[in-house]
Amino acid sequence: MEEATKEALELFVDMARELADCGYVQWLNTNRGTTLHIGGERGGSLTIQHTHPDREATKSLVLTFRFFIQKRDHSSFEWLAKHAGVHLRRLCSCRAR
Repeated sequence: MEEATKEALELFVDMARELADCGYVQWLNTNRGTTLHIGGERGGSLTIQHTHPDREATKSLVLTFRFFIQKRDHSSFEWLAKHAGVHLRRLCSCRAR
């Protein structure tokens, strides 16, 4: 396996751990998801209540998750599929035996 591919896989694992530890994911685990309640009475006012992580937690999630989807980043799913896919399939097939 090329050194760049190995480094990319290590980066991927580090970013995945960072994503799992971010405030947004921790909030979701603690609160068992987000909620949206919409209510009201006919002819009356509408009430909306949305429970979700705060803005900072959301920004943290987006800034970390982007490393998995931006094509130019070596931690992206697409880059890894192109450069590490063969190695990972070979590793999985050896472990399955």
